[in-house]
Amino acid sequence: MKKILLVDSPGATIVNEQSFLNRANVTLFTARSGKEAIRIYREQLPDIVIVDFNLSDMSGPELCEEIFAIKRCPVLMIIEKGDNGAIRRCKKAWVDDFIFKPVNQKEIIRKVGTLLSIPQREDFRILMKVRVEGRREGNFFMGNTIDISTSGTLLETHHKEIDVGDRLECSFFLPWKLKAVTIRGQAARKVKGKESFQYGIRFFELDPTLKEEIRDYIKKKEKIEDL
Repeated sequence: MKKILLVDSPGATIVNEQSFLNRANVTLFTARSGKEAIRIYREQLPDIVIVDFNLSDMSGPELCEEIFAIKRCPVLMIIEKGDNGAIRRCKKAWVDDFIFKPVNQKEIIRKVGTLLSIPQREDFRILMKVRVEGRREGNFFMGNTIDISTSGTLLETHHKEIDVGDRLECSFFLPWKLKAVTIRGQAARKVKGKESFQYGIRFFELDPTLKEEIRDYIKKKEKIEDL
């Protein structure tokens, strides 16, 4: 399992963390300062570090110097577009790659995948929040989706009885349909939040027509978001 350390300042989240949590083979650690990042780095020895150039207590290149003294790993630096001085400092600090703000989620996933040799997913997740009626072994629960792809969805619910490996049925209305669809799936991962749980649901035997409809919906949403 790959480990990613994401470092940015409080109130200035540079990346939608869910984009990494959607990968079953990745564990994400977050730090809000260079000092906290060094502590986590020493304890976890992540496979890659994604860091904002401007931190609250040090610069990104200064953090690189500190962590490289512990162990070398790939670093992806987030910098302001057109900041040539930052680019020069990144290269001097032996940063492996950089990406400009505002961060494009697809691009950062692609670059992380390249640096870690992670195969890229065929499909891409898009935000979609709709109500869900679920069933697990005859027990019903309510929740909502957070995103969707042709391979699965991220489900948020207060129901805590779901475990990784459990098989579920989820019924919900899709934005382009007038009736609810029922999709079978399996809980691939579980994340406990402050007041709820999030479950990564992997779809089973998705109807080919529905799969194509989801793919078309994602393409349309991507075009709108890129405008």
